[in-house]
Amino acid sequence: MIASAPDAVLAHVAGVAWHQRLGNGHHTMSPHDVYPCGSGNEHGGNAPGTGAGGWLALAVGDEGQWTALCTVLGRDDWALTLPTPAARRNAIDQIDDAIRAWTGPRTAAEAAAILQAAGVPAEPVLSFADLAADPHLAARQAFVDVEHPVLGRQRVLRPPWRFSAGGRGGSGGGPVRPGPVLGADTDAILAPFTKGVENAGDTKDAGIRKRRGMRRPRRKGTERRSGDGCGAPAGEGRSCRRR
Repeated sequence: MIASAPDAVLAHVAGVAWHQRLGNGHHTMSPHDVYPCGSGNEHGGNAPGTGAGGWLALAVGDEGQWTALCTVLGRDDWALTLPTPAARRNAIDQIDDAIRAWTGPRTAAEAAAILQAAGVPAEPVLSFADLAADPHLAARQAFVDVEHPVLGRQRVLRPPWRFSAGGRGGSGGGPVRPGPVLGADTDAILAPFTKGVENAGDTKDAGIRKRRGMRRPRRKGTERRSGDGCGAPAGEGRSCRRR
């Protein structure tokens, strides 16, 4: 639960007011939403790699962006009558209708290109197929191919962060490895405990604790006793009961 709401937890710790979420809306930016676009093909679906059809994400963060959006929509009067985010939130239904009417005949890629050229932040909402073919992600080498011992060759998403050197899992020039199969790292984990043990590979079946004389951790509150471990001298045959 905490992992799904870190901003709420941080607000509580910092002692600041927490605002309920607004779906796709925003407390200080308006308009801020996703809008349906034309199909872009005869089947009405998304064409991989083109952002055709689908949805357009749009976010107006300042008055210059709002003025630019008004010009694109052909509603320059709104720049004067709805100059603030608060005023626009009060008229958001009317604004959303105008944006949907404008995006409807266009694909998401076409609408985003027009808005970006005008200075309005907008991007197509990409499908998984779109993401796999996205030129920017390809240039960043976001996806890499790995050879899995069971599944064969797989394309996976590498960590988004990058270090200058020394990182593992492709984060700093190191190789990207597939997820390990069951038992793949057992030998490496047991190696420090099997030094000097003959047939060390058998310890996985024979029991590493017994081979190396390792004791199991005692429960909290129990005492170490002599003899058979029950408080009686070894060999007396006294039965044991846990305290």
